[in-house]
Amino acid sequence: MKKTIILTIFLMASCYTFGQTLVTDLKTPMNSPVPHTYELGDGMTSTDKANLSDSVAIRYPDATEVNPPSATYHYNCHSFAWYRSEGGNRNVWIGWTGGGTAEDVYWDDGSFIKVSSLSDATKISYDNDGKGDHSAIKLFGTNCRSKWGPWPLVDHAVDYGPDIYNMSIREYYAPFKVNGPQLVCSGSTATFTTPDYVDCTFNWTYNTNLLDYVSGQGTKTFVVKPKYSYSQGQAWVKLELTIDLDDDVTREITKNVWVGIPTNDNIEFGVFQQPPPNDQVPILHGADIGVGSNTDAMSQGVTGYIWDFMSWSPYITGYQEYMGYDNGSALICLTTSAPSQQIVRVSAVNACGSDDLMGKVKMFYAVDPFKLLFSPNPTTGETTLTIESASKQKTFDETAEWDLEVYSETHLLKTKQTGLRGQIAKIQTAGWKEGVYLVRVNYNDEVLTGKLVVKR
Repeated sequence: MKKTIILTIFLMASCYTFGQTLVTDLKTPMNSPVPHTYELGDGMTSTDKANLSDSVAIRYPDATEVNPPSATYHYNCHSFAWYRSEGGNRNVWIGWTGGGTAEDVYWDDGSFIKVSSLSDATKISYDNDGKGDHSAIKLFGTNCRSKWGPWPLVDHAVDYGPDIYNMSIREYYAPFKVNGPQLVCSGSTATFTTPDYVDCTFNWTYNTNLLDYVSGQGTKTFVVKPKYSYSQGQAWVKLELTIDLDDDVTREITKNVWVGIPTNDNIEFGVFQQPPPNDQVPILHGADIGVGSNTDAMSQGVTGYIWDFMSWSPYITGYQEYMGYDNGSALICLTTSAPSQQIVRVSAVNACGSDDLMGKVKMFYAVDPFKLLFSPNPTTGETTLTIESASKQKTFDETAEWDLEVYSETHLLKTKQTGLRGQIAKIQTAGWKEGVYLVRVNYNDEVLTGKLVVKR
């Protein structure tokens, strides 16, 4: 009996004796002031809140409290449903005075629009003798969530709760939105739909340069198709919705839709992990050539990329392709026989296909990952050989052993050093004839060559 008495007391605003401050700056999504809104001091003890949680659990066993104990005077059902659930974080009570109509402004100004059924709704307004004294949000199916006055915040069936809310009389509301595809291809159609708004007039317009009308003018479902088989570009579909209220409200929304295959104009690509112009492809080492950016990827529905390595194709081993829309790449490894330079072409792909012939192109260069430097060169005596990396992706392994051989122009071995470490070695040329000598280094199973000139 004690818990029943407590519930009755907390339903009555007249029993509230704590501080209250009128709020005049709370606005709907359509920027209308929300009337009869107050900031209230809570005034509940932890015991009060625990008792209310227990009472709800006993009287309404099929309702589930959210984050108990949640009873508070800081906000009510209307504040939760129309304001806090939409991202608001102020503690306000909507309709503290005014006869239970304060929340009407959310549909009277078109912020939310009446729909025919719960399936299309995000908000529910419960009517008590025409006053609309309770609000909830739909969760899924026939389940909803609402704040029962100062009682707890609970999840419950749409028709389950205190009798005072007259939960069998309901109206449903949804925000203004249009659903539709991002992409439409030749030979197919694009369908744009809204929730089943009631007492509304639908007027659809569209980009006539790229789209043709199919059906649905004046209804919630509007269908268009590409104007030509070769149509390509950014199109739009626009809905003007007139809501039949005391003062008619017209709302507009435009949906962009890409028509056809993607363009390649804004693709930027190169060898990953290289500074600009990132166009050096190390021979015999994997190089990840990929898209660094494509500002059109999202709007054109890009799902991946097609690569054309042209004359390099026969010299690529270990090919792997990654199809990411924003960073698609191809991992290639060039053999030593690959041409020293090659134009590479990349084309974006979406569900409609790709424009392979008009792909973005860039010149790339095949380079040895390491090169031999001699100082001095030409030399008259001793010279210093240094192994340097030609690629930012490869660093010299100081712990690796390597061998050095020098051959004359008649292919005679002049000197040989084995088990070398570090990047530097000395070569003595005293007594050698003037000429050009081939220097051969075997490092980490790679053969590096260079030419040393001896002068006398």
